[in-house]
Amino acid sequence: MDLTEDEVKNAAETEHWVESRIIELEDEIERLKSIKEMMGTVLRQASFQPAKNVSKTRKQEVIAVTKNESVTASAEFKDIKPMKRSKDDLLLANMYISESSVAIIPVSDINFEVSTPPFSSFLLNRIFEGMKFKDQEEVSAGKLKEDEVFNYDIENDGESIKKIVIKNYGNQSRLTEIFNTSVWTFTRMLEKNR
Repeated sequence: MDLTEDEVKNAAETEHWVESRIIELEDEIERLKSIKEMMGTVLRQASFQPAKNVSKTRKQEVIAVTKNESVTASAEFKDIKPMKRSKDDLLLANMYISESSVAIIPVSDINFEVSTPPFSSFLLNRIFEGMKFKDQEEVSAGKLKEDEVFNYDIENDGESIKKIVIKNYGNQSRLTEIFNTSVWTFTRMLEKNR
């Protein structure tokens, strides 16, 4: 079969387009699978249980599991929420919640590193930076003060994440999103390390 130069060029361009579409669609499928899994986690852990409803023994157990001498649950925290892997209830971290801030402290016997995906690419860059960007837009629109903007800080020892401190998390809906996306991220990071 003899093809003209234009037909060969068109066939090559079409092949290149098909290859790039396949890559885009495969990437989209992976993102959709991740979102679907995250939504499953959201649905399973849809509500927070206030710390006053947790027995004192349970509170002590949660605090003891962190085994982190530098951080303890003080009176400023109104809630303590264990962050567990959904498939087996493995405790990954604890979330300490106050009126305007959150501290997420990984358990001491699991090493989560800053460089392990999807910590930076998903949790920090997509979720946390997205929240910060939305708040900055609210400041520009005059709906929020500059000192009320979502902010976060990662405390680490070398590569190891010791604590994530979030200030001005906003409302309950955003708090739930922070909780669920953090659990999902830690679960994925743990899988990468095994």
